[in-house]
Amino acid sequence: MGNGNNGSKGGNLLSRVAYSFGNVGQSAFYNALSTYFIVYVTSSLFAGVDKGVATKLIGIITGLVVVIRIAEIFIDPLLGNIIDNTNTKWGRFKPWQLIGGTVSAILLVLVYTGLFGLVNVNTTLFIVLFIITFIVLDVFYSLRDISYWGMIPALSSDSHERSTYTALGSFGGSIGYNGLTIVVIPIVTYFSWVFTGKYVESQSGWTCFAIIVAILGILTVCSVAFGMGLTPLEGLVMGTRSGDIDPAIMEFIAKKENLDIEGIMNVLNKKSGVEGLSGVSSDFRDLEAAYNEGNPRAIDACEVFAYRVAKYIGSYVAAMNGVDAIAFTAGIGENTSFIREKILAYLGYLGITMDAEKNNVRGVEEIISTPDSKVTVCVIPTNEELAICRETVALVK
Repeated sequence: MGNGNNGSKGGNLLSRVAYSFGNVGQSAFYNALSTYFIVYVTSSLFAGVDKGVATKLIGIITGLVVVIRIAEIFIDPLLGNIIDNTNTKWGRFKPWQLIGGTVSAILLVLVYTGLFGLVNVNTTLFIVLFIITFIVLDVFYSLRDISYWGMIPALSSDSHERSTYTALGSFGGSIGYNGLTIVVIPIVTYFSWVFTGKYVESQSGWTCFAIIVAILGILTVCSVAFGMGLTPLEGLVMGTRSGDIDPAIMEFIAKKENLDIEGIMNVLNKKSGVEGLSGVSSDFRDLEAAYNEGNPRAIDACEVFAYRVAKYIGSYVAAMNGVDAIAFTAGIGENTSFIREKILAYLGYLGITMDAEKNNVRGVEEIISTPDSKVTVCVIPTNEELAICRETVALVK
């Protein structure tokens, strides 16, 4: 047992393509912000500045880049916390995709123009404003990057589906990063020739390069923000999602809570599931603690979850005309022994008998059924890295 579900095939295909395309622009943007930004700084940004001054400014900027990369280790968790605590009718991730992607794209063009030529007018003012601009640029890019990868658990709670999205994102990122490496020199050279008549790197060539990367960044961020509209509500009760419900409930919620469709979807996606049932948390570690303390709502939430999982197993057993083995995996399946026990208690009609001692494991591979059980029951830790590699190899082939 994992802890997920799948949406429609058409919706999944659209979401997968949109998600993969999103990282094409994101990774191209990162390449322009790191590798080729340094190339631009050392080759063209200070072409009109005294060499001695230029050397000092290059040292300041390259040092700034190094400091920012180190600071990201400490800042990114804070930005992730901001994203996690965002609550809008569009969800928590898509707003930051749009905001982070748009703002960083504008600022990328700005820094690739030498702050609209200020570098050639007042180098002191330029370096002060540049440091501020670049830090803001990096923060907004990080918001886009963190919200992009952070949305994977929200797209599906099925470990295989998450692995597929991760592989597709990595594949798109590889295309974007390496694709930019292939086209950067032709782009810079061509536009330098258009504006200067010479086939050499120039400020105008790098500015046009930044504009192209910025446009690609905005297009791909829109792909993620607007191309992934379907949500994985179907299936099990999840952390904050309702899972399968009677469609008439939507009308009931609308009238009782005086909500529009966006408000209803926010309730079903963000305020339901075991968190809504328990009033405690979507984290089963917290739920288990509350369950053991006798919290009645936490007990109800765990009972509902186990019952719904058992129903799904039963439906698939019927669809497959029997079952040889049941595997518990992913965060809940491999780490929450009391939930496994509750689920298996519903499945005695299959001839399943559980070894209580062997069931008392977390995150290790183990057969937890007894030797005489008619169905083998096992715990298998998720290996998402392996799944990602396999999906990536399949895509490349």
